[in-house]
Amino acid sequence: MDKSEAASPVQTADSGTIRKYVALLQLITSQQNRLTWVEVAFMALDILLLMATVMYISFKPINPSSSIEITFTILLLAVGEALSAYWLTFAMRLQLRLKLHYFQARQFERSMGRVSEDIFIGEALFNKDHLMLKSADGLETIEYPSKGFLKMDGFASSAKPRHLSWFMPALFSAIYLFIFVWGIVKYAGSF
Repeated sequence: MDKSEAASPVQTADSGTIRKYVALLQLITSQQNRLTWVEVAFMALDILLLMATVMYISFKPINPSSSIEITFTILLLAVGEALSAYWLTFAMRLQLRLKLHYFQARQFERSMGRVSEDIFIGEALFNKDHLMLKSADGLETIEYPSKGFLKMDGFASSAKPRHLSWFMPALFSAIYLFIFVWGIVKYAGSF
């Protein structure tokens, strides 16, 4: 057996790892795109439902004696709250999967052992202890966000919850809850 035959299993395993790593990077990219479009779709649905609710309440005065109108209004608000809750849980599940894929990608990078060619492990140096990093050629620097709204609490390479996934469903839920309380006060004041 010559040297080329003995070296082929190592090359095959290395190329297999690289293929898996590239597939994982494509999966990460597609899941990030999916998360973005899912959040846009949920926001559009929530805006449409909120507009329909507000228009129904504004243009058609609710008659306290009409149980159908009150039921329909409560149904619109309940659907809006449910949509916001589902948006939040769906986005968190996608982000958890994304975090798992980031973890797997860092594991692949460690197993490949290519120094300075890593995408996710290289960011592990960028944490609270190192507030500024310089590029290898010294032409560029980047600062660790340690202050303000965008400050990082851990490694920059970890998948952090997106603020849109928390803030927007909470905002819509608060609006639906406000409309519900306003409706109860208005209904109670009509007697």
